[in-house]
Order: sequence, then structure tokens, then C-alpha cells
Amino acid sequence: MKRRYVLGIVFVCILVIAMFAMAGCGSGEGQSENGGASGSGTSSASGSGGKVLEEKTFKIEEDQLVAALGDGAAVDFGCLLNPGDELTIKKVEAAHPDSDVEIYAYDFTLSSGQPEGVLELIIPYDESGIAGEEEHLSVCGKYFNEQSGEWEDVHYFADTTANKVHILTDHLSKFGVFKIKNPGKRDEYVSGINSFVSYVDTPDAEKILKIYAQREPGWMEDLVGAYLGATGTYDYYVASNLSTLLSLGGKYDALVSKSFQDGMTNLSIGTATLQLAYDAYTNGIASKQTFKSSLELLTTIVISKASPNIQLAFVAIGVAQMAINDVMTYAIETKYESTKNMYDAYYRRPENKRTAAQWRQIFEKIYKENLLTPEKALAEMYQEIDDYVYKFWEVAATDWDSWIDAYDKNATMAKYPWPVRSDQIKISNNHKSELYVYLQPVFRIISREMYYACMDERDKHNKRVAEVLNEVYTLHISEDEHDGESQWAGAIVRLTPVSENTSQSDWTIRLDKNGAGTMTFTLQAHMTADFPTHLEVYKTEEDLKSGKISYEKDLETIAQTDINVVLPVEKDEEQESKFVGKYDVIVKHQKNGKESNAILEVSLSGLVDEGMEYLIVCKDISNGDVYIDCYCVLSDEGDGYAGLWGITFKFSPDGKYVEADDGGWYFVKGEKIE
Repeated sequence: MKRRYVLGIVFVCILVIAMFAMAGCGSGEGQSENGGASGSGTSSASGSGGKVLEEKTFKIEEDQLVAALGDGAAVDFGCLLNPGDELTIKKVEAAHPDSDVEIYAYDFTLSSGQPEGVLELIIPYDESGIAGEEEHLSVCGKYFNEQSGEWEDVHYFADTTANKVHILTDHLSKFGVFKIKNPGKRDEYVSGINSFVSYVDTPDAEKILKIYAQREPGWMEDLVGAYLGATGTYDYYVASNLSTLLSLGGKYDALVSKSFQDGMTNLSIGTATLQLAYDAYTNGIASKQTFKSSLELLTTIVISKASPNIQLAFVAIGVAQMAINDVMTYAIETKYESTKNMYDAYYRRPENKRTAAQWRQIFEKIYKENLLTPEKALAEMYQEIDDYVYKFWEVAATDWDSWIDAYDKNATMAKYPWPVRSDQIKISNNHKSELYVYLQPVFRIISREMYYACMDERDKHNKRVAEVLNEVYTLHISEDEHDGESQWAGAIVRLTPVSENTSQSDWTIRLDKNGAGTMTFTLQAHMTADFPTHLEVYKTEEDLKSGKISYEKDLETIAQTDINVVLPVEKDEEQESKFVGKYDVIVKHQKNGKESNAILEVSLSGLVDEGMEYLIVCKDISNGDVYIDCYCVLSDEGDGYAGLWGITFKFSPDGKYVEADDGGWYFVKGEKIE
């Protein structure tokens, strides 16, 4: 089988967790379809007190990088541990109550406490019982939390050819590999709250970053589409209406859609840069030319203003490039061989020799001081190596005779000639070449830590997108204030239209005896349903079946998590009709001061959202000129404002008198005549 490394970093699933609105007698709160998966990404199992199946303690030796058991379980610590440290690996039993789950557990302890950096744990597993093409979906890495008694998510990747899971961690304790034989239970354990493997290959990663760098019209949708296409979830992207929320925001306020847009953009970039960091760490990038193209691509994005993902990946790739850097070596002229021996002796002195741990500390200080300028960090790392290998010539130049005498008593410059600059470079380059080989574990540790940091950054973006999509919105429905019994008790309310990806019943509720109710949903559920925002109210089941709508309205732009809808109610007939009739009025022309006699007639129009609406018409008696012809909702006290026409009305509470003012042209005043 072709070797395939699969990134299995556990993160919050934001694309396939469908949160649905509850209906009827339910509470109206969103619920997950995630097959019982714990929201915290944990799994209960027996993790402590298991039988020790194999145990070995390793006393770390000089230049030792890895410690391994016979079955392949290992710790790759690089240059993080000191000679004399004792590392113990125990293979232990860890039973799971679910017979479809097997756990391969190991306990890792270090005599000196915890490491100061990121280690790689390698845990083997048996592939029997799982389909080969689905193996990467059936295994995952976990960490056992002794305090909570739960197996928790970790950063890992799986090598399904070697049947090993590689876990990256900055602490040692009990870790394990879960193998899930029942495909229907994968989401509970492999993913926790992740429902698909976030794997993209390097060409896909570079495609995503090129879209981001160029930012042509429609780039945001193209970028997210490329990301989802690379992860095999593009069909879901189309079906779930993510594109609508990305481009237009749907019915949601710009603040909501902007948060989602930023989250998905950062998630896509984070995953792409994570893949480049992964390639750098695992030496998956095969050539220096590929390293160069990846660095050039990242450089097209303004690194100083880029996200931490890009900055970290830049360092990871740059350090990996350092690891394969070719330093030209030279044959040293015979006359300079003794001088080269004196040069080598200088770097063997305890005060001048640097251990791998010391080099790591120096490099770590450099990149931490230049987090926002990773190009500078890499340049300073290169310069640090150059300065080190040329240091001998700098200090020896002050008194070459004394250096010769200290190295070889009574020797002369004839035996140890001072090299010209070109020969100094040759001698130093030979040492530099050897140094780059010695620094391989250091470069690997730094690349690993960048990769680990990229994982953390990508997880933050996943969680941010999940927070936006899992935000709960509540539609509060009530009826307008009035005397007497509820007019909307037991009515059926629904949001329409919904897509074929959900059911209309999920977006339907029945109001209580007071004509009130709530419908609760998440942004994810609303998006999946194609943003239904048309509210329909039916008085009875029969009305619903026949399509007889008693009231309907379109929701305004959703800017807050609480949405209020007040259903209008019919007032008693006397209350509604007191303003209906004809009024004998005087129309004062405010521009010229003239007055005209007119009739103002008021009639019922119908019930609208704001209450009872009236049609008000005012005509000149002598010539039929129309001064007022508009609709207006009047309060019980007789106040009203026809905003479209800019006319203010004031009727007396008993409906006998009226005044109207259009704000500059006419002023109307009179009393009812019939």
C-alpha cells in the first residue's frame, strides 16, 4: 500500500455537525446529530491501574535521540533530554467498555520531570479488524487525564503503512491509540467533535495560499471552496449554503457574517500552512526547489502582517531548508593542515564547544524574539552559525604567535602559517559542513515545535468557526397587549422556506395558551435549512393543511441572538371603529396662509404588524383636490404617523376631533360629522 501520512489533529467540526431547531413541546434548544459524541472530545475508559505488559528504563546517553521498545513503541526526544536522564516506557492494559474499541496504551515517565519542548511519541497498533482503505479513519491518538479519568484529544498523525500513530506532546504521561472497528462509532472516538480528517496535500495547500496571496475578486469563496475540495467536503459546502453566508451574509448582520468569513478564511489558511509545516517536519518535501517555492509563496504574503500560522510555517520550512543546506567543502592545502588542526582544537575546548541543547536554546531565543519577522529569524540563525565557525579567526588574529605557542610550545609560524582569507573560508566551511550534520536533531526539534504551534493555531481557528456556527439564536413570539383571552393560543408558527436538507417540522412550533412560544436554532442549522426567514402563523391544524395563513411577515436582518416578533391582535369593534367616519375640516395652506373647506374620511384597512391600519383621505369640497391619501396605524389614544408621506395625525381619544400636519404644506383641523 502506498505510504500515506494522515493528519488527524482533533478539532471542532464546523461543517458536518447539524444543529436543528426543536419544535412542538420541545424546549426549542439546538441538538447535535453527532452520534453521542462528547462535546469536549473526551472518551471514558479504564485508563489507570492496568497490568504492565512490558517495561523498560533507558538511561539517556550522549547524542542519543530515540528510545524504543521491541514492539516499536518509542519516544523521539531529539536533543531535549540530558545524558543521564532516565526514560521509562511501560506498555499497559487499558480496557474499554465498548467491545468495538481497542486501546494500545503506554505510560511514559522521565526521571527529571517533564521535558522542555515537544516530543514525538510513536505507538504501534494492530490493523486487523479494520478495512485498509478506511484505516486512517479508524485510529487516533489520545491522552489519559488522571484527574478526570478521561481519554482526551491530542495532536497526532497516522502512518497507516507502518501501523503507527505519531503523537506530539509537550508532556509525558499515559497515551494510547484507539482502534475503532465499528465504522458507525468512529465519530465518538476518532473525531470526538471532528467529523472528517483534515488532510490536504502540499499542492492543495499551495493552491489555497496562492488564492489568499493574490486576493482576486471572489477570492474568499474560492479559498474556502479550495480548502473544502481538498478535504473532500465540497459537496457539503454547496448543500449547507456556506457560500451564501460567506458572500452575502444571508439574513444575518454583517458582524455575524464577517466573523464567519474571517473564521473560515483563517481555518483554510491554517490548514494549508499546517500541511507545509508537516511536510517540513516529516521531510515530506522532497527537494530544495520545493522548499524554495514554498518559502517564496509565503513571502508573497506580507509576513509581518500575516497570521501566526503563516509566520510559524515560514520558520518551519526555513529551518527544514537549513537542515538540508549544502555547504561546499574544500581540500585543505598541505601547508595549512597544522593550522586547521589548531582551528579544530579551539572548537573542542569546553568553553568553545556548543552542545545541541545550547544551539537549540540560541535558536529558540532568536525565533521567539522575531515572531513577527520570521525572515529575520532565519537570517539570524544562518548568521549565528557563520559567526561561530569564523570566531576562531577573529580571536586568533589579535596575537597569532601567542595562539601558536599555547597550542604547540615553541612552534613557529612556519609550521602554523596564517591563512589568507580564502583559505580561512575553506577551513571554516569544512567545519560548518560538519556542524550542519551535528545540528540535524536541533533543526528537527525546532521544526517539530513550529509544527506543533501550527496545530495549536489551527485549532483556535476551528474553535472560532465552531463558536460562530454554534451560536444559539432564539425567536421569541408573543401577542400584542390587549384585554381578554389570547387570540393566538395554540397557533402554529413556522419559518419557511426550508431546504431539502432539513425538515419543515424542525422549523415549526405551537404557541402556548398565552399565545407565546420560542424557536431556538443555531447558525449552522439555519444555514443548512437555507436561511428560512419568512414567518407564517396558522390558527389551527386545518388552516395549516389548507394553507390558510392568518398572519405572515419577513424577519428583519438578524443582528442579535434574541429576535422578537409581536403578533397583532384584533381590538373590540367599538375600539376599532371610533375613528372611522367623516370629519368636517379646515385645511390651512402653510405656504400662503389660505384656508379651504374639506372632508376627511377615515375607513378601516386591516390588521398589520403594528396594529390596526386605517385609510385616511382628505378632499377639498369646492374643487376635489386631494390633500391627504395615505394609510396609517393609529394607537388607542388616536396618535399616528404615516412615515412614507410624512404626515402626523392626532385624533381625540373618543374619535370626535382630528388634527393633521404634513410638516410644511398643510395643517388640517376639524370634527366628526358622521
